[in-house]
Amino acid sequence: MFNHLLQTSANAVFTVLVICLAGAWMARRQVLHKQALDDLSKLVYNLLLPCMLIGKVSHSLTIDDLAIWWALPASALCYIAIGCVLGLGWRALAPPNPEFRRGLVAASAFGNSGFIPLTLIVAIAANAPWLANDPGSADRGIAYVSVYLLTLSPCLWAFAHPYLSGEPFSWKLVKKMFSPPVIAILAGAAIGLVPPWKALFHGPDAYLSVLTKAADIIGQATIPGALLVLGGNLGKGPVGSDLRFRDVMGVSLIRFCIMPLIGIALVKFLDDHTLIPQDPVYRLVLMLQACTPGAINLVLMCQIHGKGEKTMSSLLFWVYLLSVPIMTAWICYFLYLVFQVHP
Repeated sequence: MFNHLLQTSANAVFTVLVICLAGAWMARRQVLHKQALDDLSKLVYNLLLPCMLIGKVSHSLTIDDLAIWWALPASALCYIAIGCVLGLGWRALAPPNPEFRRGLVAASAFGNSGFIPLTLIVAIAANAPWLANDPGSADRGIAYVSVYLLTLSPCLWAFAHPYLSGEPFSWKLVKKMFSPPVIAILAGAAIGLVPPWKALFHGPDAYLSVLTKAADIIGQATIPGALLVLGGNLGKGPVGSDLRFRDVMGVSLIRFCIMPLIGIALVKFLDDHTLIPQDPVYRLVLMLQACTPGAINLVLMCQIHGKGEKTMSSLLFWVYLLSVPIMTAWICYFLYLVFQVHP
């Protein structure tokens, strides 16, 4: 049985890795040059991802789910807060370069909670033998990640963005908080939670099903497109910066050692008190969100503020590189816990 655990975990992680390597290779060959990467990133952010989210959320979410899905946004706040405290603690123990003091904390608190978990959960649903008789597991997983993002994404722009600049919150950030993906999730929730509306968009006789079908087709390009962009950006390698080895070790220790243990403890607590549904995919998403590498948008924020961009890029390059073997091991253990299989 251990072989099944390791194979499922490795398949999921290496699916992400292979697509990212393709993006890095294309970027190295200048097929995906900087302008092409920017354009592809905008396409994913403004069209592909919103189409995928609105389709999956509207189909999977029902009004009965509100009482059990609350743990997803709550866990997002919990993980951000704990990651921030741990980042501040590491900064006090091993101070980074003064320019990167805030960047280290932000990289500890905010993980890549979108494309990495989305790809992993889809790959796990396709390869895990324990989900072979559950054809809706991938769609539910995407919906769970979407609801998690509904909290994580606004927090990223409302807190990390001004924090990295050292400036107070500005109302200009409200527009960024209500990004196309967030609006798509809210629209999908509105459709899913109102039965008459849902009947218009989903079902064999739904009058507007052509819209959701079209959204699903467009949304299928989201994951490969996003991972090509991620690989293209990381493929530049560590650029010249004042990054220190202890910065990489500190963020990696927090993101890949402490946070996964907190995620496991949180799921066990919620499960013991019957606060989450008896759905292994739900538990898996909560655990996956606790061990992702840092959010790529942090590089964009540093670029906007004009400081720390090279250091953040280098940090994330090494953290993502370390994430391949570490996440493979953690996912193997998560599967063991979630499905109660014994090696």
